[in-house]
Amino acid sequence: MKRLFSFILFLAVAFPVAAGSPDLFTSDRPLNGETVIKKLPDHKHANSLYSYAWIIHDGTGKKLLKLMHSNGTRSDHKIQFGILCKSTGRIGKYHQYLSHSYHGAVERVQYFTLDCPENNVGLKFANYETWNSIDSNIADFSVDDMLDKMEFGAIAFNVPENINVEDSKEILLMLSLAESVEKLKQSIATEGAKFGTTIKVSDRMEARLSGHMFQVTAITPEVQAVSKNKKTEWKWEIHPIKDGKHKLHLTLTALLEIDGYSTPRTIRTFDKTIEVEILATQIIKRFFNNNWQWLWAAILVPIAGWRWKQSQLNVENTHNKAN
Repeated sequence: MKRLFSFILFLAVAFPVAAGSPDLFTSDRPLNGETVIKKLPDHKHANSLYSYAWIIHDGTGKKLLKLMHSNGTRSDHKIQFGILCKSTGRIGKYHQYLSHSYHGAVERVQYFTLDCPENNVGLKFANYETWNSIDSNIADFSVDDMLDKMEFGAIAFNVPENINVEDSKEILLMLSLAESVEKLKQSIATEGAKFGTTIKVSDRMEARLSGHMFQVTAITPEVQAVSKNKKTEWKWEIHPIKDGKHKLHLTLTALLEIDGYSTPRTIRTFDKTIEVEILATQIIKRFFNNNWQWLWAAILVPIAGWRWKQSQLNVENTHNKAN
C-alpha cells in the first residue's frame, strides 16, 4: 500500500497539467497521424533542459502547437512560456514543472489548439525561474511582432471639397485586403474628392471621424471585424456648425488583444479641410433670426408709433374740416 501511494505521488509531481489555458490538452506520446507543418526554433533553458516546438496537423486535420520539454538533469525545473498569435494579439501564458525521474531523462509533450496562421505563431520563454519577467517580455514581443506581421490593406474614402452651411454630406470609408486602392476609389459613389492608400490592418479595426466645427453622426459601427475577402465599410453624415474653412479628422485604429485586454493602436490619421459656404440670403435670414428682438425695438416699434401718430393727425384733420 505504501509503494502504491508513493507511485501515485510520483505521477502527480512528475506530470502536472500546465495552467492557464482551457483548450490545452497534454499527452506523453505523439498523436496518431500527426503531420509537421513547421518546426520552430529550439530553446535551451539551462544545463540539459531544452524545449522543442512544432506546428502540426493531427489525424483529423486540426492545427496544433506541439511542445516537448526535455530535462536531462537530476533536478526539478519550472518552465515558463507564452504563446502569441501575432495577427490577432491573443496571448496565453503557461508554466510547466518537470520533476526528474532518477531512472533517466524526463520528457513532457504538450499540445495547444491553434486558430492562427502558422507564420503568425510566436513562442516566448521567460528567464529561468523568473515567472514575472514574462509579462514585460511578452508585451514588447507581442506589440512589435504583431505590427510587423499585420497584413497590408487598401483603404479609400471621400471628402467633400465644399458644403453649404445648411446642408449635410455623407463620408464613406472602404477597407479591403483583396482589392486595390484604385478599385476602391472607383466603387465610392458619394460625392467629393477621393483619397486612398495602404495601411496595416488587424482583424478588428476602429474608424473614427471627428471635427469640432461639424456635427458628425456615425451611420455604421465604428468598431468592425475585418474580412479578408469582402470589403469593410464605414459611413458618417456630417453637418457643419459654422461657415468657413474647417478640418475633419479620420483616425484608423487597430484593436489588439494583449493578455486578454483589447488594446488600441493608432495606425493612421488623415486631416482634411472643407470649405463651408453661406449664401447672402442665408446671411440676411440668419441676421433676422438672431436679432429679431433688437429689430422690433429699433425699427418696428418706431414705425408703428409713426403710423399711429399719422392716423391721429388724419382724424384731427377730418374733424376740423367737418367744423
